[in-house]
Amino acid sequence: MPNEGPYALLVEDRAAPLCVEAAWHTLTPTLNLTVRRDGADALAFVLDALRAHPPTLILLSLPLPGVDALDVVDGLKRHPVARMIPVVLLADDAPPTLVADAYARQANSLCLKPADPAARAELLRALLQYWLHAACYCPLPANIARRAARAADASLSLAP
Repeated sequence: MPNEGPYALLVEDRAAPLCVEAAWHTLTPTLNLTVRRDGADALAFVLDALRAHPPTLILLSLPLPGVDALDVVDGLKRHPVARMIPVVLLADDAPPTLVADAYARQANSLCLKPADPAARAELLRALLQYWLHAACYCPLPANIARRAARAADASLSLAP
C-alpha cells in the first residue's frame, strides 16, 4: 500500500495487470497502482487501507475468482467510508442484466474491457482523466478514515 499520495486499486485475476501496469505508469507516473487478484483480498486490503491511506479509485474486473466483483461492490458500499471511493467495474461483455445489477449495487461505472492493448490503454487514460481530473471526489483525510474504519470494521464483511 502506498504511504502517501493518491493511488488506485486494480482487482484483476488474469495476466492483464502487467499490461495495465505498464500503460498506467506511462499515463500517470505520479499515481501509484496497487493490484490484488481476487475479491476477498480486495475487501481485506480496503478495510486495512481505510485505517491509514484508502485508495482514490477502485477498478474491479469481472469476473473474479472467489468473492464476485458485485459482492465486493456490495461490501464496499455498505461501509460508511469505503462507499465514498469510486468503484469502476471492467467487464468483457455487458448484458443488460449485468448492467442493471451493477448500478443497483451502486457501482459508479461499468466499462467494457477492450481486447486490444492499445484500446485498453486508451480506456484507462479516459477513466483516469475522468475520475481523477474531471470528476469531483471526496478525499478521505486519514484521521476521518481511521476513526470510521475502527467504528465500522464489521460492516465490510459480505454478510447482509
